[in-house]
Amino acid sequence: MILNPRTGNFHVFRDAILDWDCFIRYEFGCDASNEDYMVVKILSFSQIEGRYANVVRIYSLKACSWEKIRDFTSGFIKGEVGLFVNGALHFEGSYRRGSWEIVTSDLVAKNGK
Repeated sequence: MILNPRTGNFHVFRDAILDWDCFIRYEFGCDASNEDYMVVKILSFSQIEGRYANVVRIYSLKACSWEKIRDFTSGFIKGEVGLFVNGALHFEGSYRRGSWEIVTSDLVAKNGK
């Protein structure tokens, strides 16, 4: 459920419950050009040798549906919270030990970088 505390309006969205062993993060963003708010769900699955595979899905409040982000590369997403800037969520990520880079999920184009 998403609640706007200022207006008291709320929206209930469907979200499948998982029985898998994975890390799940939720973020919130918006597409100002389409006046749409979005919930971003990131599922990180542990793989061999400390690597992770990620699945990123976006729930559009306007469309009332989930959509998978294309081209989101696998890696470990560090930190608990992403930063929303210019229509995209940005995270600190790591693809191998001792390295880091910025991982981006574009909410408007619905793709990863």
